[in-house]
Amino acid sequence: MRTAIRAAAAILVALTAGALVAPSAQAATARSGQAQCGLVDVVDGTDDFTSPASVASGVRTFQVTTADPSGIVLGLFRLDDGVAINDFLTLLRVAFAGQGDQRVEAGRQVQAQSTLLGGVSAVTGRPATFTQTLVPGTYYLINYRDILANPNGAVGVHPLTATNQWVACSPPIPRATVQMIDTADGPRYLAPTSLRQGAPILVVNLSGRIQEAVIRPVGPNVTATDIELFFQAVDNGQPPPSIPFVGLLPQGMPVIHSPLAAIIQPNLAPGRYAMLSFLLDDEGVRYAASGTVVVFDVI
Repeated sequence: MRTAIRAAAAILVALTAGALVAPSAQAATARSGQAQCGLVDVVDGTDDFTSPASVASGVRTFQVTTADPSGIVLGLFRLDDGVAINDFLTLLRVAFAGQGDQRVEAGRQVQAQSTLLGGVSAVTGRPATFTQTLVPGTYYLINYRDILANPNGAVGVHPLTATNQWVACSPPIPRATVQMIDTADGPRYLAPTSLRQGAPILVVNLSGRIQEAVIRPVGPNVTATDIELFFQAVDNGQPPPSIPFVGLLPQGMPVIHSPLAAIIQPNLAPGRYAMLSFLLDDEGVRYAASGTVVVFDVI
């Protein structure tokens, strides 16, 4: 199952290069074609989000809107055979909001039991989209924000069936690429220093582990070093030398397995932003505190 899902991610990358080869025997091509290539609407309220129960297989673009002042961090994932959704949600709670070794171990179990396929965060008044390739089967859409806000509370999660009908749709054409790579100093982003407002971004995780691309607005003169020093201080219980962020709500893309990719349109307003990872390494250190951060401008 994982092989098929990851092959589908390769199809997404190939599509952005202008080459589409649909799985030959996996799903029947739909005669309706582009009639089913519209946006898949995910609408978030103050309590939960609504989403369709099923979509055709193939390249799907999800449009995410929210009326919640706290925003939504919408993710897409698929579970390995035999993994129960309630057990997996328990793991996610610990992986996102646990402490110490338990949090690190829960993260390892999440990686072993699922395929995380990214997603996108949205804030009120700024709809965002993400594009992913789906093969037939059961997926889940989740609001990771629920876990971050209240690890012991209810979590918005809804199953999504990708049917046996394959519809060959074209993805948004990326105008920029962000790569997550592994280096001797740890995971790093390869990203442009400026992005056009509204431009689709191809995000490719080549780091060898689960990663994310959280985007937060920062002050006009903030550097990546400022943000690294901020998290080093906070994580050590010390007052930070400065406050780099000018907004609290995250945008960007939540967790995705490696080596997978997604296309996001985070709908950022013009300004200066940081892309960073709040995840923990094997020693329990936040990646942003050890250099997994870049700063860029939206123009």
